[in-house]
Amino acid sequence: MTAPRGTPVVEGIPRLALLDAAGDVKQIIPLKSTKATLTSDLLGLQVSDSLIGGDGAVIAIEGSKIRIEPVGLPRALFVFITEPTRVEDGDVLLLGSQVIRCRSLPEEAGLIFGDHGSEHVGSALPARDVAVVEQIRDDGRVRDTLHLWTGRTITIGRDQGDWTFPYDPTMSARHATITCEENGLLTVRDLGSTNGVALAVRTPQLVSGGQRVSLGGQMMRVDLA
Repeated sequence: MTAPRGTPVVEGIPRLALLDAAGDVKQIIPLKSTKATLTSDLLGLQVSDSLIGGDGAVIAIEGSKIRIEPVGLPRALFVFITEPTRVEDGDVLLLGSQVIRCRSLPEEAGLIFGDHGSEHVGSALPARDVAVVEQIRDDGRVRDTLHLWTGRTITIGRDQGDWTFPYDPTMSARHATITCEENGLLTVRDLGSTNGVALAVRTPQLVSGGQRVSLGGQMMRVDLA
């Protein structure tokens, strides 16, 4: 990692590397204490208070990792995954510029086929839908959805897969997959996309060295000593 001119790098101290749009380091923030609060002022973010919400995030050093925890109600705090990751009901993903929410579906009773199909009032399905992924608009409303059942894997991409977003240049052709496991839980995998797959931080989460975090649209990388 190369620091910008005039930015001292203190060896042996964990730090945040703020990245520009090209992924190059534009600023280094040493983490001189074991706990610090990330705010728009500290990061030099040019965003509105409504985007950050609350105080942003608290970052704490815990051994060889860093724990990041939302403070208040930040609306744009994401950690980029580096391996297949389990997602839970209500979790929000960032794929390119698409905000995707994952929801579990309750089991519902319904009518079934009679001898001649006379009781059938819905489509025959291969299995019960147990989860749904939702494309969330910037106003919070759902624009599009895709359902999953146990054992189903969907591929999401700009122009290849089960769910495509040809109007999003920040998404790779084949960006990610989401699998509905046997237990009904979902697992997301990055398919080597250019811009990565990020998970919104709702509870304290450990971040490893080299992992990227986005707060209020500002991308940063955690560099451990």
